[in-house]
Amino acid sequence: MIAWLNWLAGCVCHLDDSSFAAVVGGNVAFCARCSGVYVGLLAGLAFALLARRGKASLPPRWLFAVQIASLAAMAIAGFGSLYGVIELSVWAKFAVGSAFGQTLGCFAGEVIKHWSARCIAQRWPKREAVAYLVLGVCVACLPLLGQRAPFLWLFITIASASGLVAGLCSANLLLAKALARGKGWRGRWSAASVPLVVAACAAELLVLRGWRWWWLQ
Repeated sequence: MIAWLNWLAGCVCHLDDSSFAAVVGGNVAFCARCSGVYVGLLAGLAFALLARRGKASLPPRWLFAVQIASLAAMAIAGFGSLYGVIELSVWAKFAVGSAFGQTLGCFAGEVIKHWSARCIAQRWPKREAVAYLVLGVCVACLPLLGQRAPFLWLFITIASASGLVAGLCSANLLLAKALARGKGWRGRWSAASVPLVVAACAAELLVLRGWRWWWLQ
């Protein structure tokens, strides 16, 4: 299983973060930033689809501002690291990535709910907005558990891989829905689209893997 996870990580990640492995107590498949992004994406998607099972809605303005700030922080940290201007700690890379990923996952979940139920509410209840922030803090603080949590590295690796797959599936579902020109989720079309979505995810991973191989040559 570890070999499969490493192959999956190799499609999108440079796989060179020994400092992150030392912090979480094991050989992780994804780097700190990518781990944060995909663990956060999985958490945000699960929160939107499972914890918030009601009508789709936009977050309140203050929470929306927090989400936009997380996107900006990810962009600034990414470009800063790329050009050697900013060098964040392992925990900071994971935290910034998780905030970015949680935002993407949550918005994807809200769009999926909106298109499936065709309804939208005014705003999130305050308790759900607070729960979203608490979830984000908990995810961001995962690396701080370090050696105190047995198999933390394995949990983060599996959650990262699951978040990557969930993100691809969500993106393909949304794309398939857009191409369906208003057809519902149910019925023959949606049933037939499931294997197509899976095949699209597999093809995209192969393309990403090939691109990474070409880039590293």
